[in-house]
Amino acid sequence: MYFRIREKVKEMMKKNRRGISSIIATLILVLLTVVLIGVVWVVVNGIVSNSTKQASSGAQCFNSGVEVTYAACNYAGTSCNATVQRTTGTDVLGGVAVVFKNAGGNSNLTYIDGNINTLASVSIPAPGFNTVSVTNVTEVDAAIYFKDASGNKQVCQGYTPFTSVQLTP
Repeated sequence: MYFRIREKVKEMMKKNRRGISSIIATLILVLLTVVLIGVVWVVVNGIVSNSTKQASSGAQCFNSGVEVTYAACNYAGTSCNATVQRTTGTDVLGGVAVVFKNAGGNSNLTYIDGNINTLASVSIPAPGFNTVSVTNVTEVDAAIYFKDASGNKQVCQGYTPFTSVQLTP
């Protein structure tokens, strides 16, 4: 009797063994392909849009420039005056980042917000900028910045250091 039951079970299993139909297999492959294409699109689109924003910002930086034309500070670093002139470009600037440095590597960064027209100058100190807090300033650097869509400052790299700082007692 055991053998008979066993053979009946084997027979039933043979009848129930069916593979996935070719239509269902094709549908599964198509769905997987669509999902993979969607994932790749999201990743590539994010990379391309970030690169485009950086390229746009880089073009603005390349086409615009400023330079420090005058700088004078007292030895204590409590009073500095500088003049920054826009040399090239017509894009609207977010402002200018100005760095006062000494030979020991100490520095103080300040931002002067607002556009500077081409060939126009802006004098520093600006309102609220009374103390540099760097003694014996030897160099003043200026770089332009633009504001992105979120209002964040995108400071351009590259500037010409101004090393003819006049030190006064």
